[in-house]
Parts: sequence; structure tokens; C-alpha cells
Amino acid sequence: MDKPKFLKVLARLLAALSCIVSTAAVAGGLTLVHPFRENTEGEQWARNFADCVSQSSSIPVEVLPGHYFGSLRGISKAVSSGKLDMAILPASIIAEDWPALDLYAVPGLLRDPNEIDRLSTDTDILETIDELGSRELGMFVLGFGWQYQLLALTAAPDRLNLSGRLDGLKIRAFGERQTDFFARLGALPIRLPTSEVPYAVLAGAVDGAVMSLDQIFLLSQERQISSLFWPNKSSPFLLPFAVVVSTYADSSWSKLQGEEIRFGIRENCADVVNGFNQVSFEAAAELVDKMRSQDIRIVEDNLVQWYEIGASLLEDFAGKADAMPLYGKLKSD
Repeated sequence: MDKPKFLKVLARLLAALSCIVSTAAVAGGLTLVHPFRENTEGEQWARNFADCVSQSSSIPVEVLPGHYFGSLRGISKAVSSGKLDMAILPASIIAEDWPALDLYAVPGLLRDPNEIDRLSTDTDILETIDELGSRELGMFVLGFGWQYQLLALTAAPDRLNLSGRLDGLKIRAFGERQTDFFARLGALPIRLPTSEVPYAVLAGAVDGAVMSLDQIFLLSQERQISSLFWPNKSSPFLLPFAVVVSTYADSSWSKLQGEEIRFGIRENCADVVNGFNQVSFEAAAELVDKMRSQDIRIVEDNLVQWYEIGASLLEDFAGKADAMPLYGKLKSD
């Protein structure tokens, strides 16, 4: 391609990207950016939430996949600075600037499956999050949705300790909280980008990993999964996603809506947020049933130690992150 044609193509691409970012503001609407792949439960959840916001505020919301905007970290920064209106992000990404929120990523937080909806949308908890600094970060948290992920092992079943320990196994860990968790179970935690996990499993570089349901299914078709840990609804590997809106003074959201509208949406859309929790659980339960039919070992017992370790990690981290007020709300009856 010669230089003039290249410059024309580049100009069109830049114009298209600019249009994507600014469409909502020009049209008097809002954007919601999400990290999920197309045709997944997560993408549908994002669209359902956008519909709820539109109905609650009478303002259209455009839903866009996050890969248009680069890294998740970049999306978080864009919401803080008002360049994006709303986003759905893993809580651990936001916690890089706001450590208290990493409490949600501690394995074992949801030992009681009946607690999942309360931790997602409870007004008292969300108000505590407001007080802990969400506004200084430029974000207002509308709620949390939980995506079920499971620990899958490639190691032969006879290498597993029936007490639930993972001594000597190389386990891919996501974030510092999972790294601490697996280390206490005797494993050798390995940090890898999510995109590299399937390749690491296929190459035998790890003995197991906490993976998304679609990754587990694909690897099972390659006969790379020998065992799957299934603690039912109280899985310690639920991945929390925060639904956040920008509170930056010059953002489209702040110009179009008063603070009372944000609180109203938080209340009106709680059922939509919690709906993702149930859909994600049902998808996980369906996958486990498929794995049973393939003679993959499903580990359901002897996981008490996991929750004991998770509870200890939770309390230790709350003290280090100055997050005891939030910890108190999360663990209250």
C-alpha cells in the first residue's frame, strides 16, 4: 500500500474509533463497556443492565465490548477520568488503585451460597464502599456480579491429596489473593496472563488452573482435564465484576444525571445484577454434569480446609488494606 492510501486508511480508522468513544455524548446517551466475549452470559448481562439503566434514567445506553478500548486497566482509568461513562470490570483491576476492593477477590469470601446476592447489591455494603473512597477514585459502584470459575487439574488423580491439599502441584493463580491461597494449600503458584492459560495447560507447564467455563470445556475436549473441583454455590473461585459509573465532573454521566439518579439506578437494577449470579451458577452446574459424563473426576468433598484458609486470608488482608469497615459489613449476619 502506498503512503497516500495508507494515510487515508489510518485517518478512517481513527475517525471510526473517535466516533465509537464519542457517540453517546453527542447523542445525549451513555456508553457501557464490558470485558466479555460475544454471545456469552456475561455479554447478555451487560445488555440487560444497560436496558435497566435506560429504563430507570430515560437515557439510551450503548453497549460496547472492551477490546475496542485496549486493556482492562486502561478502561478503568478511562472511567476514572470521565472518558468513559460506565464499565463492567473485574474488581481486582479496580483494586490496583483502591486496595480495599480486593476483599471481594479473596477465595472463600462466599462460603455461604445464600450470601451471594447480599454481597452483590446490599445497600449498606455499597454505601460503605462509597465512604471508603470510590468517589475519590472517580467511580460510583452500582453493584457486583459473580462469574463462576473452577479449579481444573491435568495431574493424574493419584497425585491428589484426598485432604484437599495441592502439595507440589504447579497451579496458575490469578492475582495476589489466589497466589496466597494456593501457597497455603502447598501448591506452587504460577502467575500467567489469562490468554496464556490454555497453552500452558496443553504444554504441561502447569498442573492446573482456575479457569473460565469455556476454557475448561475446550480443554476437556482435548482430554487435558483429569479432575475438577466443584464446591457448588460456595465456590472459592467466583470472579467478582464491579459495575461502575464515572463521577468525574465533566463526564457525560455527570452532566446528564444528578447523584440521586445514580442511587436510584443502584436500587432499581439490583435484580438485574443478581440475575448474572444465578445464570453463571447454572452454566457451571451444567458444565460439571458434562464433565461427569466424560469420566472426569469431580472433587466435592474434603474442602473444609479451603474455607478455613480463605477466612484467614480475608481477615489478614482486611487489616493490611485498611478495609476493616468493609470487612465488617461483608461478614455481618
